[in-house]
Amino acid sequence: LLHYIEHGSGELPVVFGHGTLISSAIWRDFYFPLLPPHWRAYALDFRGHGASRQVRSGCTFPRMADDVCALARHLALERFVYVGLSMGGGVGLQLALR
Repeated sequence: LLHYIEHGSGELPVVFGHGTLISSAIWRDFYFPLLPPHWRAYALDFRGHGASRQVRSGCTFPRMADDVCALARHLALERFVYVGLSMGGGVGLQLALR
């Protein structure tokens, strides 16, 4: 499973996806402190980024969307809001197509 961080303990699960060549640290350091208290936030490091395993291939939007779905299953999230920045937005489009 990929590396992820958690913030908050509210009822609304929100999964955050970062942009190219950055990591979940952008959400942790700049955005999580601003979130409403009713959010339960998760931010993952996409494959090949941050503390997740480095890869030589497979960093495609469909495969990263698979990773988000795997994280949601791991966390037992039946439904969640997804927020994507830059590359993470492309992942979000793949999630919406599903």
